Parts: sequence; C-alpha cells; structure tokens
Amino acid sequence: MDEKDLLQFHNKHVAILDRTDKEAKKDYDRWYKYFIGKHWKVEDPDNPRPVVNFCRSAIRSTVSLLTDNKPIITAYPVDKADIDKSNLIRRIFDNIWDVNRCQEQLSLAEYDAGVFGTGYWKIFWDGNDVAIYVVPPEFIQVDPFATSIFDVQYCRQVSVMPIDTIKRILEKSKTKRQANIDSLKGDTRFDFSVDRKGLT
Repeated sequence: MDEKDLLQFHNKHVAILDRTDKEAKKDYDRWYKYFIGKHWKVEDPDNPRPVVNFCRSAIRSTVSLLTDNKPIITAYPVDKADIDKSNLIRRIFDNIWDVNRCQEQLSLAEYDAGVFGTGYWKIFWDGNDVAIYVVPPEFIQVDPFATSIFDVQYCRQVSVMPIDTIKRILEKSKTKRQANIDSLKGDTRFDFSVDRKGLT
C-alpha cells in the first residue's frame, strides 16, 4: 500500500469511525452519571428523591475482587536449557509490571469496563522501554465492522497534545520518511524519476 492508498484508506475509515463512534458512545455520559449517583435529570431541593446507588457499589466490589491479587504472567521452560531464560523473562515481566504501576492501571481499566462496558490498556515502546497506561474508552475508536478482537483491522486513539508536540512528531516523521527515500536512491526498483504510467 503506497502513501496515496494509505491516505485514502485513512480518510475513508476516519469518516466511518466518527459516525459510528458517536452512536456507540451516546450513553457514556448517562452511565457515568449513574455511577456517581446522579440518577435524576432535574434536582428538586423541595422534593428530594433518595437513591441507593447499587451501580457504584457493584462496580467497586467487582473491581476489588478482580484486582485483589496480581495476575500471574510468567514464562515456563520447555527443557532444562531454558530455565535461566525463563527466569530472566519472569523478572522482566515483573519489572515491567512494577515500573508501569500495572496494578493501578488494571483497577482503572476495570472501573472503565464496569462503567462503560470496556476498558483499554495502551501498550507501546516509548523509545527506551515498554510503556503501559490506561486510555479512557471515550478516546478509543475501534473498527466498527469487527465482530471480535481478532477481526479488528484498525484502532484509533484520540488524544489532546500541545501544538509543539505535534510539530515535533511530524518533523521527526518527515525526517525519517526522507531518510527512507534517500536510502532507496540508486536502486532502480525505486527510481521515482522514471515515468511509470501504464506499468503494473
């Protein structure tokens, strides 16, 4: 897929995502209000309506049960030669868990799942190490045609960034793209000066 095709794919799917995402998340505000105890649209101080908030207590109890113990993420050796490697991998997993405060992140994602029906972790390489943090569901847009996690073709995270950060990312991307183009110069397979109209 060349850059033009990628841009067309992106624009087409962004339009679909924006349309379907709005419909999928239309109840998020109402669900959050239920969670924090705002069940009535109009507050009437002269006619108080007592509310027993089972939503909050149910979600808190569930999150507490699900996050009471640390999940076991481990590596088992296949044979005796792998014992040292599996121990190293186990220590790496534990370090990643601790450095990223994953027990807290797990609780946050479970709260999101309880309130909104889904919770997300963003796991990525930040240039130095594995980074993990929770992204609120309202900032994630998933392929609307996917019927399971295995069918997802794309996912988009919406985030607020300072203009300077965006400029720096775009400049870095432009520099990297130019370096890739420069590295292909001289290779006749990628000679972009040749008119390739009509060629397949």
